[in-house]
Amino acid sequence: MRIFKHATIACAFMGTVFAAHAAPMGFKGSYMGMTDLGENWREGWVNYALTPRDAVGAGGLFMRSDDKTRSRQFTEVTYTRLL
Repeated sequence: MRIFKHATIACAFMGTVFAAHAAPMGFKGSYMGMTDLGENWREGWVNYALTPRDAVGAGGLFMRSDDKTRSRQFTEVTYTRLL
């Protein structure tokens, strides 16, 4: 019975992976923004679509340990290409 359960889960996962499709990132000239805010994690990203397949952007990330003794901050410039 346990093998059947694991096999069923594996088949469901494989079906999900093979069914995934990529859509265009956005229309040429469009902007896309994303953010995730929490007590110990904050990030934000903005992309500008040069074409329906190419985008440039910038983002920032802040993370802090649960005991608040360590923190890290990152800023980056990105290029995204839809394959």
